[in-house]
Amino acid sequence: MYRLTDLAKHHFFGFHDLLISNKEGNKLLALQVDAIDHPPRKNQPANIGFVEIKNKRYVSVGQTFAWNFPQGARQQWVGDSNKFIVNDLVNNVWGSCLYDSETQKIIEKYNTPTHVVNSKLNLSFSINYSRLHRLGGYGYTGLHDKYAEDNAPSKDGIFKLNLETKKTELLISIKIVSEFEAPIPSKRHHYITHLSLNPNGDRLAFLHRYRLDDGGEMTRLMTITIDGSNLRCLAYGYLSHFDWKDNDSILIWGRSNQAVANLRENFFLKKILGSKLMINIKPILRKLLKKSKAMNLSFNLVKDSNKLSMTKIAENIIKSDGHPMVNPLNRDVMICDTYPNSDGIRTLMLYRFSTNTRVNLGDYKMIKDKPSDNVVKEFSTSIDPMIRGVFNAVDYSFTRSGLHCDLHPRWLSNGTSVAFDSIHEGTRQIYIENVEKYI
Repeated sequence: MYRLTDLAKHHFFGFHDLLISNKEGNKLLALQVDAIDHPPRKNQPANIGFVEIKNKRYVSVGQTFAWNFPQGARQQWVGDSNKFIVNDLVNNVWGSCLYDSETQKIIEKYNTPTHVVNSKLNLSFSINYSRLHRLGGYGYTGLHDKYAEDNAPSKDGIFKLNLETKKTELLISIKIVSEFEAPIPSKRHHYITHLSLNPNGDRLAFLHRYRLDDGGEMTRLMTITIDGSNLRCLAYGYLSHFDWKDNDSILIWGRSNQAVANLRENFFLKKILGSKLMINIKPILRKLLKKSKAMNLSFNLVKDSNKLSMTKIAENIIKSDGHPMVNPLNRDVMICDTYPNSDGIRTLMLYRFSTNTRVNLGDYKMIKDKPSDNVVKEFSTSIDPMIRGVFNAVDYSFTRSGLHCDLHPRWLSNGTSVAFDSIHEGTRQIYIENVEKYI
């Protein structure tokens, strides 16, 4: 393992679902900032560029105002080219810019942001990052969510952008998603997050989330064909990080909560006890469900089909939530990490599906310096009051803003090395681990 980036400034990539390097593997995308003691503020830029892996030189090509620590600016290479797209503030809306890494120039601007790209069809898919910031924490600060008064807007949802014609259309609305096979309907605010294309690029997975009246949260794993047809709900309950295992199945951490949903919909609990009492008895119900193993968490393999098919994998091998990414060239292998333990240690690991085996690659300590009171107050004011009422403000400002720095391992295009963000040396940097001998 070695550090790729220089300690003079902070460098990071962001999430675990995108390839960090171009096809040749000689350039790795990265953001660069001066400070990591607060989430990005309105009109605060980050440098956007790439690291030349041969000489470890960071090449800055511009700035972006649309970024956060957990997911960066969704910077990503466009297919096998040396072009990359990155989110930014464009014409006073969240948009995206297409760069040529050879000329180091912007070659196109779009009034629509990008979350994930289908390079074969020159399409990108995105969401409302102002709504995501207000409700989910992984969006961008600085622009008002114009549908903030609507719990399930019909004009907001997943957007599809044609990178050639610049035409943007609404693929599916939050309203339609919220009404589709809803296990527990709710008038609270709904949002969509974590878009991910399958390897073929013809199916789009995403998470649909909303708060419940008893204080809980519902997460649904859903998929849709990129023409807007064949919407499916694959699982619901407590669901977290995921990646496509192959074109027809998804690996996801969590549990499918039919038992919990049945309790929530129970007439006696719902109508007679009322929502306020329900909040008070939730800890008791949780203990009972835990004893019955209904609350057990694990990685699961979920089939992308109209029939619920959820199979536990890596049970007792991977025992905590993490950030998985399946190898782009060998889909029998995935890279993953863990959330920090009580000592702040995160473990980087490699997992092989066919043998159900895990190889630990290293342990890395996170910082424990929580944000100042002023930072907590500043971050909290941009979050929906409903969210502020559920989470501890300090912890939310520290973790959901990404200041704590998850490893978020992601593959290089060669499929033999991984890059991850870490703060164990006191600054936020990108590190490289060669795992060829385990592939």
